[in-house]
Amino acid sequence: MKTCRQCGISEKTKGARFPLKPSSVSYDKDKTYSYYLCTKCNTEVCRKYRNTETGMAKVREAVARSTEKYKYKQNARANLNYHVKVGNIFKPPQCTVCKKVKIVEGHHMDYTKPLDVIWLCRQCHSDIHI
Repeated sequence: MKTCRQCGISEKTKGARFPLKPSSVSYDKDKTYSYYLCTKCNTEVCRKYRNTETGMAKVREAVARSTEKYKYKQNARANLNYHVKVGNIFKPPQCTVCKKVKIVEGHHMDYTKPLDVIWLCRQCHSDIHI
């Protein structure tokens, strides 16, 4: 049975924070993962790593590669941010999916239409991308 190495929660526990993700650092001899982390613990481990010098350097490299590879996305985001800043586009106070009043993010369905976005809270936005 899979259990989180950090907090000890198992996949059969009611209300468990799942999915349990295999650790990318530890393998058994038969090439199976030897331990797992729940979503919350994996987030904590990643956050700590990103705050180290090595982690920050890796993040900078990844961002630079992504920016270079997906210039059209960067251009669409910059265009949208400009129009929100000058007041041509209104950023609503609530998510268009769950209707909760939260900080919202613009989601582009098509980057060729940079001003055509739906406004989502972080949770709904991440749900769309899964």
